[in-house]
Amino acid sequence: MRPVALFTAALLATQPGIASAQDNRCLTTGEFAAVTQFALPSAIQGAAVRCDGALPPRSFLQSEGPAMAARYAEASRDSWPRAKAAFLRAGGASSGKGADVALLGALPDSSLQKVLDGIIQGVVVAKLPLEHCVTVDRLFANLAPLPAANIAGVVAIVVGLVTEKKGGKLGPITICEN
Repeated sequence: MRPVALFTAALLATQPGIASAQDNRCLTTGEFAAVTQFALPSAIQGAAVRCDGALPPRSFLQSEGPAMAARYAEASRDSWPRAKAAFLRAGGASSGKGADVALLGALPDSSLQKVLDGIIQGVVVAKLPLEHCVTVDRLFANLAPLPAANIAGVVAIVVGLVTEKKGGKLGPITICEN
């Protein structure tokens, strides 16, 4: 479950002002899946960077990770409209960071995507414990045959199940019913 928590932390870090949100905004599991699908390539790249040196050269992340991230890049672009709406709504004006969200929302999509990609990759690099690299490597190796939408859907379902007993709360974010 630790890799899912790390991935979720990376997603949450991209939400401007979400940690201070005090209203009932939430992400549906479908929106969370869109955000996850958008974030997959950056999360894979971040894991490969972080685990470089901690894994053998023939490990999945080192040998196949770049190709997996590239393959999922198209699905990431496809999920962008819904992921963008979820990012911006989750960090909305009533969180006290409305000006920040408006500034981000005014950026051209290509610029905003680069900002979010950098944040996601950076959080994974900073937060992934090296002792989890072997597990994360196995996780991505097992997920690799699946389309990005299936991975994102599974992550969203797991997050929904985990948060169910916590009133939908996953750290500073709330997962609501579809």
